[in-house]
Parts: sequence; structure tokens; C-alpha cells
Amino acid sequence: MKLPSWGDFDARGVTAADASVKLTDHQGRTVPCQVVGGKLFPNGYRVRVLFGASDVPACGYRTYYCSVLEHGPESQNIVVKGTKIETDLLSLTVDPRTGRITKLYDKRLKRNILKRSGGNALRVYMERPHPMSAWNIGPISTVYELDQAERVTVIEKGPVRAGIEVEYRFNRSKLIQRIYLCVGMPRVDFELEAHWFEQGDATTDAPMLRVEFPLMLNKGNFVCDTPFCVVERPRDGREVPAQKWVDLSNGQWGAALLSDSKYGYSCTKNVLRMTLLRSSYDPDRYPDQGLHHFRYALLPHEGDWRFGVMKEGLGFNLPLLGIETASRKDGQSPVGSFLLLEPENVFLSAVKPPEQGDGLIVRFWEAEGKTTTARLRFARPVRSAIRVDLLEDPLANVAQPGVDGNTVTVETQPHEVVSLQLKF
Repeated sequence: MKLPSWGDFDARGVTAADASVKLTDHQGRTVPCQVVGGKLFPNGYRVRVLFGASDVPACGYRTYYCSVLEHGPESQNIVVKGTKIETDLLSLTVDPRTGRITKLYDKRLKRNILKRSGGNALRVYMERPHPMSAWNIGPISTVYELDQAERVTVIEKGPVRAGIEVEYRFNRSKLIQRIYLCVGMPRVDFELEAHWFEQGDATTDAPMLRVEFPLMLNKGNFVCDTPFCVVERPRDGREVPAQKWVDLSNGQWGAALLSDSKYGYSCTKNVLRMTLLRSSYDPDRYPDQGLHHFRYALLPHEGDWRFGVMKEGLGFNLPLLGIETASRKDGQSPVGSFLLLEPENVFLSAVKPPEQGDGLIVRFWEAEGKTTTARLRFARPVRSAIRVDLLEDPLANVAQPGVDGNTVTVETQPHEVVSLQLKF
């Protein structure tokens, strides 16, 4: 599954009243873009521009050219009608009363993804008092449904992204959700702005906020992303840790829940669940009080997690960076890669200077349990490459990498973590 990446950058030279931007690539082709915000600085007004960046090389760059006070093309691939958003890949309907997603249709899979009971459902679980509440989830006494939205408002209408904002109230807290679909992107992105002022103590039930997605799956495997590994866990409702994503799929299709900052998940039958906030009180009385901003996403896909979920989870946590530069130097390529790692079942973990000596440390790992010949292609010739351990000491009695010009090959065992020290 090859997906476009989304980048954003700040454009100068526009005014708040006339934020028009045109974007082109290095071949002069116009790229659809959208102004999604702006701010006044001492040296002028700057706007944030969102666009889809296709075929950006691994660990590399692609050059785009921005001109202000020109109108870019209008996209015909996004339609907003009431609280329904439709793109070239997905169709989404938000209930104007509850704020939940009552329908999510994937055009590639030709199926509905969510149960009609509603996805992106916020619920508050009340934990009974218990010791060490910061580390342990207590018995649940009551569950409150946040199914009465204060307001449901369309906040963006394209040409490359559309969004709906939903506001909820719970006791002293306010929750503002933003739901986005982007052209060319087969996932739903969420932003949550939480003004959280709930408390628990040794005599009062403590609120815990979760988001839930009931999938149209009767059975499937619940799989979690962990450091250097992917682990299958039971669908028994118990909370488990995961890093960038969890996935529920039956081998034909499934859906992954991605996050950039939340690490507690659970799954009950066909419901994916993520814990967002807790009001623990032992040892800290007020750990989650105040304003929070975080992002998560739902990614439908064919097959299982091996069909692009790992790559999407990494991209969601490490989005492209838009950097304003001066004109390119003569002879400098408008597109380039500093490091390409193949095949697709090996993933880069670290690129860093060594703790001692010169050169470069590169670390990667194999994700799918396959014996693999990993290939690393650099932007310049490699003089030498050796295997090292995590302490960066040379490894003996192991097959050493092959070096051919700017390419290094390494025989990699299933689930192996490989560290190399290279000199150029």
C-alpha cells in the first residue's frame, strides 16, 4: 500500500484577508494545497499551508515552490454535505446529535468499517478508589456515555482537507474533537483538545477518558506495536501497552488505531479502545489537570498489519517537515535521498554519530519474522561497515556486511536488531 505523505509549512508575504497560495513541484506541475491557519508576526503575516507530497524519497527531500497571492487549483476530490465528508477514498458521516461517526465507507475495500452504534465514541469510565492509582486501573463502577454534543460544526471544506469539529462537556471539563479527511489518504485523522479538570481521591471514583471504535469484524487478531517487535494479545478487554499503533484484522481486512502520544489500549471482541486521560491521585494528586492536545487516527486496510500499517504508524509519528530554503545551488538535485533501506519488512531505528570514534551508527530491525537480505543505499560511497552491538562494540563471529560503492548488504535473521558502524 503506497500512500502519499502530508506536509505543511509557513508561507510569508500574504495578508490575513487574502491568504492565497500556489504550489508547484520541481517539474512545474501545480500541487493542490490549502491554507489551514495563520498568525501575525513582527515581520508580517504568515500562513500554514497543507499539501500532499507524493513520492518523497526515504530519508530525503523533494523540492516545491510556493508563490503567494496566486490561487492554486480547486480539487474535485472532496465533497462536504451537511456533516458528511467524501473524498476519493473514504466517505464519513457524523451524527449531528451525538458527534459520533455513524458511517465510514472505504471505497477501496468496498465495505463499511464501523458499526452503526458509532465510532470515535468518547466514554468516561469511573474507577473505584484503589492504592497506587497512577499505575493500576481500578474496578469500574460506572461508564458515562458522551453522546450529547454541544455543537457539531464544519470547520474546513478543502480543497485537500475537510474537517468537522465536535464539542462535549463533562462535569467541569470541555472536550473539542476535530475530525479530518484528506484527499488521497485512506485514514481518518483526529485531534483532541481536552480541558480536563476531573479529580479522584481515596474516597471518590476517579474518571478515565477513553475513545472507542466498534468495527464491522466478527473475529480477528489483536496486534500491538512494541519496541522492535509486533505482539498479538487477547481480545479480553484488559488494557495493554503499545507504542505507535494497534490493529484488529481478520486476514482479509482490518483497521489500525494510530497514536502519537497515547500508549494504553484494549480490545473487546470487535471494539478497539484507547485510553486518553486518567484522574489518578496516588502518588500525584493532579497528574492530568489542565489543557491537553493530542492526535490519533483510524486506518482501514486490506489484509493484516503487514499491509502498510507499520509504515503508516511511523509516518503518523514522524510527519514530513516543511523547511523554507533559499534558491537551490547550481547542480543540486531537486529530489534526493540520503539513506534508502530495503526491503519493506526492515525498518530504520536510529542514525547517529558513534559514542567513540568517527563514522556513523545505523540501526534497523526486521519486523515480519523473515530471513532477509537488508540493503542500505547511501548518498555517498561507503569505505567500510562492521556489525556492532548496542554498546557499539564490534561483534565477532558474525557475518560482516558487504560493501559495494554506496550500497551495504546485511544478512538479517527474523526479528533481529542490527547495528552497523560505517565510515565514508
